[in-house]
Amino acid sequence: MKGKHAAPKLSLPKASESESTPHDPINHPKHYQSQTLAGKSIEAIEVIESFKLGFNLGNVIKYICRADAKGASLEDLKKARWYINYEIRARMLKPNAEAGSS
Repeated sequence: MKGKHAAPKLSLPKASESESTPHDPINHPKHYQSQTLAGKSIEAIEVIESFKLGFNLGNVIKYICRADAKGASLEDLKKARWYINYEIRARMLKPNAEAGSS
C-alpha cells in the first residue's frame, strides 16, 4: 500500500464507449469529442490522465484541445497560456527548480 489516502482509480467511460445520447453536455460535451487519434475518438481527459499532468497542465491541454471546437478559440488559448504561465511560476518558486531555466 503506497499511502493511507491513495486516490481511488476512476473508471470513466471513454468517448467511444458512451451509451449516452449524441449530445451529452455533462459526460461528453461536443467540444471535447472533435479530436481523433489514429481514427479513434479521444477526449482531453484521456490524454491528461494518461500523462498524469495534474491540474495546471491538464487545463492547458483541455483549453488547447477545445479551442477551435467551442467557438471561443482566442479566449481558450489565452486561458491555456494563463495556466502554463502559472505552472512555470510555481516551478520557478520551488526550492529544487531547474538551474539556468528561463
